[in-house]
Amino acid sequence: LRLLAAEDARATTEHDLNVLVEATANEAPFARGTAVRALGRLQRPEVIENIIPLLSDSVASVRTAATNAVAQAYHTSTADDVVSVLVGRATEEADPEVRGALAQALGRLDVSPTSRPRLVETLVALSASETGDAPTSTLSGVLLGFEALVRRGGGEALNAEATQRLHTLT
Repeated sequence: LRLLAAEDARATTEHDLNVLVEATANEAPFARGTAVRALGRLQRPEVIENIIPLLSDSVASVRTAATNAVAQAYHTSTADDVVSVLVGRATEEADPEVRGALAQALGRLDVSPTSRPRLVETLVALSASETGDAPTSTLSGVLLGFEALVRRGGGEALNAEATQRLHTLT
């Protein structure tokens, strides 16, 4: 109940923030997922060090929540400093749904023009597998990632390879 109250209050006190941080280490995956989601909803990049460890959680739903929390934490801030973290997770992650969440989160990040090509390259890579197209659960995240990236950066956000990949997927 303390966790849900702290989430609902958007951790306006140090005590509430501590409740959320402590819950990220809880045995129950639901508690960890709720805590990391709540940390992301604070939209405060300074809590990112409490979110990043959960990107490697043993439970896929918690990794998905952590991925979304990273993007949400940087909702109103430039996110160049976390691009490497999410790109690194994208290359290591095996679960198709988490890969889709990573793709969508990457597209949502507000990054400088110098970081944008790395996002595009990663989205293109996530759209494929060794045997062809990535699974549908990954592709839906990839397409949402591309949509968010283009909406943020205009047409200049995509290179020829990404444009061709989108045509092929269409």
